[in-house]
Amino acid sequence: LVAGLGGDAAAVARHFVAVSTSAAKVAAPDSAAARADAKRASLGSKAAERKQVNPQREQLGNLKIRIHSELIDRVDLAALGKLGPEQASEQIQAAISQLLDAEGAPLSREDRKRLEAEITSEVLGYGPLDVLLKDDTIADILVNSASQTYVERRGKLELTNVTFRDDDHLIQIIDRIVSKIGRRIDTASPLCDARLPDGSRVNAVIPPIALDGPSLSIRKFGKDPLQIEDLINFGSMSAEMAQFLEAAVRSRLNVIVSGGTGSGKTTLLNCCSSFIPHNERVVT
Repeated sequence: LVAGLGGDAAAVARHFVAVSTSAAKVAAPDSAAARADAKRASLGSKAAERKQVNPQREQLGNLKIRIHSELIDRVDLAALGKLGPEQASEQIQAAISQLLDAEGAPLSREDRKRLEAEITSEVLGYGPLDVLLKDDTIADILVNSASQTYVERRGKLELTNVTFRDDDHLIQIIDRIVSKIGRRIDTASPLCDARLPDGSRVNAVIPPIALDGPSLSIRKFGKDPLQIEDLINFGSMSAEMAQFLEAAVRSRLNVIVSGGTGSGKTTLLNCCSSFIPHNERVVT
């Protein structure tokens, strides 16, 4: 080969580089296709695993539906609403315990405790969402359908095992959320924005504009809002930047806060609003 190329070592090197590059270009699509096929196969197997119904879990689900239905018939929800959260929870759990005893179903202590908590959440809270709402590590809850719920933790999406019985169950939870602030969601008004009591933002969509069934997103806010000192300590801004923002706010200058989802727009806006003098009137 060296002789054929006139003894030019540089030409030989270029020849091998050209050949190896061409081979890589030819092989790349095959390897990419193989990776795509493997990924599809992996996702398919995971989906198949999730579709498999655990008989014991199905029995517990049916028991939960029966107990919940009997509880609604027995309990005076209007009188229950006048009690404090703790008193109402105690009364509900006592009634659930009596109904479970009457059923006589063989339950482990763990299953019984979980059933009591889930049914209590169905009556007083937001059903399957309660466990996610109580998790402070979760920033977003994304319910794509009754059978698929994702959460965002530390900037990464995770598929959860939280599911709803069916679309009607999910719509019931959505209606409970929006009705507490005097809003409604139905076929005439299938899109609704709302807030939870802790300030978390809620967006819900139901048929007919939701083609694949109802969906719900909840943007949670931390219980302890970040202050400007926290942003400085985290390295999100310097002390000089904070001083500049404070001067801009106190001088009543126009300030635009922009950024992508989860970038901290609301956090920064809240920090800037803390610079507003107490004797000023705020109009929103």
